[in-house]
Amino acid sequence: MVEVTSILSIAAALCVGAVSPGPSFLMVAKTAASAGRSNGLNAALGMGLGTLIFAIVSLLGLNAVFLAVPAHYVALKLVGGLYLAYMGFRIWQGAKQPLDVSIDATSEV
Repeated sequence: MVEVTSILSIAAALCVGAVSPGPSFLMVAKTAASAGRSNGLNAALGMGLGTLIFAIVSLLGLNAVFLAVPAHYVALKLVGGLYLAYMGFRIWQGAKQPLDVSIDATSEV
């Protein structure tokens, strides 16, 4: 029964993440607008693959590792928080520059 509850809670979290726009949506939209449809699809597939890998790793016992070695969980939270802060800083820094969406003859439409 615990496994079913875990699977349902992970599925619910992934569904909420899938329907809410966030940094990944903005990255895919920017890539599609500036680099073409095929690059946008590749970015979206990469995001989907990352989510799939995350779900598989979670279901295979990442929680058990974190329960056994709590320092790993704290380290992951710190590294993840620093990465998000870095990405936020990069986005904030790039907000001054206009988005380059020039379309040339070689771009896919």
